Amino acid sequence: MSDLKVVTNYINGKWVSPSSGKLLDIENPSTGEVIGQVELSGAAEADLAVDAAKAAFGPWSNTPLPQRVSYLYALRGLLLENQEEISRTLSAEMGKSLPDSRAEMKRVLQNIEAACGMPILQHGDKMIGSAAGIDGEVIRLPLGVFAAITPFNFPAMAPFWFIPYALATGNTFILKPSEQVPLTMALVSEYIDRIGLPAGVFNLVNGDKAAAEALVANPDVKGVSFVGKSSTCRVVASACVAAGKRHQAMGSAK
Repeated sequence: MSDLKVVTNYINGKWVSPSSGKLLDIENPSTGEVIGQVELSGAAEADLAVDAAKAAFGPWSNTPLPQRVSYLYALRGLLLENQEEISRTLSAEMGKSLPDSRAEMKRVLQNIEAACGMPILQHGDKMIGSAAGIDGEVIRLPLGVFAAITPFNFPAMAPFWFIPYALATGNTFILKPSEQVPLTMALVSEYIDRIGLPAGVFNLVNGDKAAAEALVANPDVKGVSFVGKSSTCRVVASACVAAGKRHQAMGSAK
């Protein structure tokens, strides 16, 4: 057991262990072999990540958009160079075939590439003469801290439906991956650490329901993206509506 990789949190640019001391075994579902352990966080660690992301939001949102996107170009390069290692990690912890894992990594790269177009995608709109003597203008501005809670079946792709777009648009971000498959995003977070993002812009919190509920409940989180079963989607959506948060709650994928 002592030789197993232990997955911890990435908060405010540092690897941080939670105070609970709780560990969950990570199993290869194809073999039943224990291939690692994950430290389970609770509300304290979730709130710590929110505080870090909130503090980073001001400077990050004021960073010129092309500079924000330059970090994504760097990340794409690193993930492209190391996609085989990530694919094999994904296959081992999730159980899908290696060709499927490689295909999932292609979608990760494609989402980063799409987000790199944000200098064009984030353009506002003007409508001259929308009514008598009235002109209209739409400007798209970052809002603050966003969080995503993602499922076991796409350990890499589901997080990258959200991460690159949040960062490119000037928001800061917290990811809570499924505790069943934490190794993939822990590895990806090592590469995110290497691109030199300012501390707190991206954060990784590993845990179970307690960490997820804390992220949804924290008033400094402006929006939540959730992918999972429909019954949980309804809970997340209801909580976000009650708190006036933006949300995406995507269920019934099968």
